[in-house]
Amino acid sequence: MAKSPSVHFRAERDAPFFQVLKARVRAYVTQQPAGRSSGRRGAGKALVCFAILLLPYGLLLSRPLPFWAQAPLWMIMGLGMALVGANVMHEACHGAWSRHRGLNALASLSAYLLGADKLVWQTSHNILHHRYTNIPGHDIDLDAGKGILRFSPETPWRPLHRWQHLCAFALYSLLTLTWVLLTDYLKQRRFAAEGLFYQKQTHLPQIWARLIFYKIVAYFIWLVIPLWLMPAPAWQTLAGFLLMHLVAGTLLTLIFQLAHLTPVNAMPVPDAEGGIDQGWAGHQLHTTANWAMHSPLLNWACGGLNFQIEHHLFPYIRHVHYPELAPIVQQTAEEYGLPYYAYDTLGQALRAHYQHLRLMGRRPAEQAVRSEMPPPPD
Repeated sequence: MAKSPSVHFRAERDAPFFQVLKARVRAYVTQQPAGRSSGRRGAGKALVCFAILLLPYGLLLSRPLPFWAQAPLWMIMGLGMALVGANVMHEACHGAWSRHRGLNALASLSAYLLGADKLVWQTSHNILHHRYTNIPGHDIDLDAGKGILRFSPETPWRPLHRWQHLCAFALYSLLTLTWVLLTDYLKQRRFAAEGLFYQKQTHLPQIWARLIFYKIVAYFIWLVIPLWLMPAPAWQTLAGFLLMHLVAGTLLTLIFQLAHLTPVNAMPVPDAEGGIDQGWAGHQLHTTANWAMHSPLLNWACGGLNFQIEHHLFPYIRHVHYPELAPIVQQTAEEYGLPYYAYDTLGQALRAHYQHLRLMGRRPAEQAVRSEMPPPPD
């Protein structure tokens, strides 16, 4: 494993809790026919997600349509892109999509189809987010929109942040578009310089060649082929491409933001030696919140990412098991005096995230102490 930020947790603080929890989860998993995976259900769901992405694409290429008819198809493709990202790419990059390593590797290639780089994603997400969740200066997700958006009290305040709660949701729509055009290049340059790659890499030219090759493939699929084959003016194709990414970016960003950026989520700062005053498992409970746990539709569409607590504690377990794991985690957390944050509905989570954005947009002297913020509704 490559070099990682110098943060360490005090495992002894929650060792009994995590040992008991892992034993209970292990007992559950061993009773499941497909183990930690989901068997054939996972393949069927992946086909549905890819169909939502690719069938409108084929329709756009096959016949002339007015732009008012093209636009909904591009938007459906954006939905499909978000579904593939949440349900296939994300779990495959965690090694959870299948029990078979080869199938996980194959499914993880969907990252390139979406215009993202697999290695950059795994480094950003699996290491810098999952290991160091909500730790300022270490969780790379807290730096998203840096300079324009302020997610953490440790981020320097600027006057423009006063209005971030009004523009943040619009900026979220740019996520996948910036993946394709900019941020993967910037992140890869940083990870190469700091030795942060998810896997040990010795041939940086090969890494750069792979990134550029797959970016060209994505550009060819989503821009060159439509511009070449679609019986429509170029401006309509470019507008549709933008519309697809705006939909995908909005959906994917909100799925992740609602779990970590609300008033109840802790953002602990390491001490001078890089220590966090709790164990890693307890840290996940303090920094993560679930939402809309009782919505089968959202659980299906989000790939279980509305159960972020269970996902962070057990990222190698397929999301179909999270509704059954949630009561186990909640009960064990209560037994050991640890929090278990959950918003009942998507609307409650959205309001809480809006409240957090508004709080972080205030001048630091005006901000309320985070610990005084109200808990999520019962």
